[in-house]
Amino acid sequence: MGKLFRPAIAVVALFALSAIHSEAKAEESAEAKACQAQLTELYSNLQGAPAGAMGRPGQPPVKLNDGNWYPVSEIDSIRQELHRAARLCRERKANETLNEINLIRHHFELTALPHPESQGPQ
Repeated sequence: MGKLFRPAIAVVALFALSAIHSEAKAEESAEAKACQAQLTELYSNLQGAPAGAMGRPGQPPVKLNDGNWYPVSEIDSIRQELHRAARLCRERKANETLNEINLIRHHFELTALPHPESQGPQ
């Protein structure tokens, strides 16, 4: 009788592992969507910035979508931080991505997003 239960236990274990894997994938997908939504919002603030402009001394500031004026050198910095945050998001490094997103939000004088209590700010 014990031999009959072994395959059944293996099948149940396989289904359980499959369910856990599917749940983890769904959680990762939700995190990726939330991350992408934050990045899209922050990218929209850069509309109005000259494409590929590099900050040079004496260059006039640029007015962005949020209604504020920014030196082009700061816009360059924001772009670099956005690219870094997008890379971290693709790599599924949630805590590092959140740190980078909060750095960008600071440029736009937006409130920082809270860190998950389990990890805390780094």
